[in-house]
Amino acid sequence: MDNNRASIELVKERTDIINVVGKYVKLKQAGKNFSGLCPFHNEKTPSFNVSPQLQIYKCFGCGKSGDIFSFLQEVERIDFPQALEKLAKDAGVTLTQVNANVSPAMQINQWAKVFFQKALYAPDNIKVLEYIKKRGIDDKMIKSFGVGFAPGDGTFLRRLKGYKNYSSKILVDSGIFVEKNGIIKEKFNKRIMFPVFNISGKIVAFTGRLLPEAKFGPKYLNTPETSIYQKRFTLYGLYQAKASIRKEDICLVVEGNTDVIALHKVGITHTVAAMGTGLTREQLDILSKYTRNILFVFDNDTAGQAALERSFRLTLELGLDAFAINTGKYKDVDEMIQSEPDKLISLIQQPKDAFSYLIASKAQKLDLTQLKNITFLEGYIKTFINTVSNETTKNFFLQQAKSLLGRGVFTQNTTNFNSTERDRAIYKRATPNIEDFYFKALLEQPEIQPHEDITEKFFQKKPLKELFHHITSIKTKTLNELYISLEKFPILKDTLENLLLLNVDADDFEGLHKRLLKKHLEADLGQRVRMLLAASEEKEDTSQANDPIKTAMESIDKLRPLKK
Repeated sequence: MDNNRASIELVKERTDIINVVGKYVKLKQAGKNFSGLCPFHNEKTPSFNVSPQLQIYKCFGCGKSGDIFSFLQEVERIDFPQALEKLAKDAGVTLTQVNANVSPAMQINQWAKVFFQKALYAPDNIKVLEYIKKRGIDDKMIKSFGVGFAPGDGTFLRRLKGYKNYSSKILVDSGIFVEKNGIIKEKFNKRIMFPVFNISGKIVAFTGRLLPEAKFGPKYLNTPETSIYQKRFTLYGLYQAKASIRKEDICLVVEGNTDVIALHKVGITHTVAAMGTGLTREQLDILSKYTRNILFVFDNDTAGQAALERSFRLTLELGLDAFAINTGKYKDVDEMIQSEPDKLISLIQQPKDAFSYLIASKAQKLDLTQLKNITFLEGYIKTFINTVSNETTKNFFLQQAKSLLGRGVFTQNTTNFNSTERDRAIYKRATPNIEDFYFKALLEQPEIQPHEDITEKFFQKKPLKELFHHITSIKTKTLNELYISLEKFPILKDTLENLLLLNVDADDFEGLHKRLLKKHLEADLGQRVRMLLAASEEKEDTSQANDPIKTAMESIDKLRPLKK
C-alpha cells in the first residue's frame, strides 16, 4: 500500500489540474483561478471553477468538487484504478502494486467461482441445480452472474494448495476461508454461492444462501470485509448493470441478489442490490456517477419500508432524485416476478417520487381525523423537508404535503435546518461581501497572518467566524497546511474552497483590511447609538446612558482616520 500511495502522490505532483480539466472544459482565467461551463450539468453562465493553487475544482451550480482523479472519474464515468492508470500514463509514472489482477486474494476468489460452478453441475448436486432453476435462475443467468454451489467438504482447499502454497493470512484475506485454533477451514458449507464483482469485473466477495432444507445457520452468509472488499463501497450486480444504467438514466435498487437476477431475466437490467443491512452513502455516491435517478424496490414489509426511509434521506443529502414502487401483496420483487411479471414492469415504468410514496404509505395507516395523528404526520414530513437545501425540491415537497393533508400547515417558515447545515446553506446562497473578500485575500498571502486588530467578531457569517477561529487556534502559516488540517472538518473545508474559488480581485489586502475595519466600527457605532436611545427611553435621566455615550464616541474616534 505504501508503494500505491507513493505512486498516487507522484501522479498528483506531475499533473496540473488545469491541463486535465482543460481537455474537457474551455477554461478562462479569472484572477488566480480558472472558470468555465460545468461539464456535469447544463448551464449558460460559468459556475465551474478550478484552483491551480490547491489543484481542486468546484461547481457552484451543481456542487461537484474534487481533484484530478475524481474529475476524470466523473467526466469519463470510470473507476479510480482506471483514472489512476490513465493519469499515470500521461504523467510518465510506472504504477506498482495497484493492478488488481495481481492480488492473490482475487485469484483465490476467481478459482473459487470456477470450482463452485463446476460443483453446481456435478451429479451429486442435481437437487441443488433443480432448486435454483425452480427459483427462475436458468443456465444463462447462472453463467452471467457466476452462481455456484459450495459443498464445504474441504475439496476446494485441497485443490487450491495444489496451485500454490498460500499463507494462512492470504487464505483468510480472500474471505473464502476462516482460521480457528490455527486450522484453516472453508467458510461456506452447503450453500448456493453468488460471487460479488467489483466495477472492473474482478470477484471480491461471495454471498452464500442456505439450502431450503437446512435447519441451522443464517439464511445468507456473506464474506467478511477484507483488503479487497468493503461492503459500503460495493453494489451487487453493478458490474453487469452499469451500461444499462447509463442508457436508461435510472437505477433500480433492490434488497437481494435473487431480486437482481430475477429482474435481469425479464429484461430489467439496470438493477443492483446493496451489500449487507442497508444502502450506504458511499454506494449511492458511486451510483450517482452513472445516473441521478434512483428507483427503490424494497420488500413490502416493515423492515423494507424502514430501509426505504433511510435510503431516501441519503438521496436527499446527496441531491439525487428518488422514486419508489410497492409490490402490493407480494413480499418482494422475486415473488412478484414469479406471479405477475408484466404488472411489475408496468409499475417500474410509472414510479412515484419517493417522498409522495412514503407520505402516502404512512398516511394510510393513520386516522387523520385525530389531531395527534395529524401532528405526528406533520413531524414525519418535516424530517424529510428539513434535509433539503434546494429550494425547488423543497417547494415541491411542501406542495405534495399540502395536497396530501388538505391543510395549509406547511410553509417555508415551518422548516428548520440543524444549525450547522443551515449556516452552510445560507452562506452558499449569500452574496459575497467585504468579509469574504478580506478572507480570500488573507488566504492568498504567502503566510496566513490576520491583522492584529481583526478578530472573530468582525465576521457575521458563521462559517467564516469558525474558519477564522480554526486558523488562529492552530496558528497555521501556509495555505497547504491549512487545507490539510481541515480534513476532519468538511464544512470548514467546503467554506475554504468556496472562498478560494470566488472570481473576485482580492489583491488589495491592506485596502480590504481598512474596509473591513470600517464596516465593523460603523456597525459597532450603530449598536452603541441604539443602546443610548434605549437607555434614554427607559430612563428619563440620560445620565444613566453615560457608558453607551462614551463607547460610541470611542467608535467615532476610531472611524475618523478611516474616512477618505
